[in-house]
Amino acid sequence: LYLLQPITKEKAVVQIKSEFKKVEFDTYKKTLEDYKTDRIYYISHSEKGGKIEIDTKINLWFREDIVEYVINFGLINWIIEKTFSI
Repeated sequence: LYLLQPITKEKAVVQIKSEFKKVEFDTYKKTLEDYKTDRIYYISHSEKGGKIEIDTKINLWFREDIVEYVINFGLINWIIEKTFSI
């Protein structure tokens, strides 16, 4: 997913996976870092497959991070509405 922030013109690339696998992340890591963007996010619901080294410019978000952002930014009601409007 490629995003452009319209006001600041910051560019971001986002890779979303349902399950984090270290081997798969290592494969994507070089490709993602080659993008000419201001921010890179690798987002996953769950972690599996080894220790994660944070020696990268990639922002890793896991379940706990997503929950924290949902709570901090007041998105709980929005999620409930989206969940039950299907």
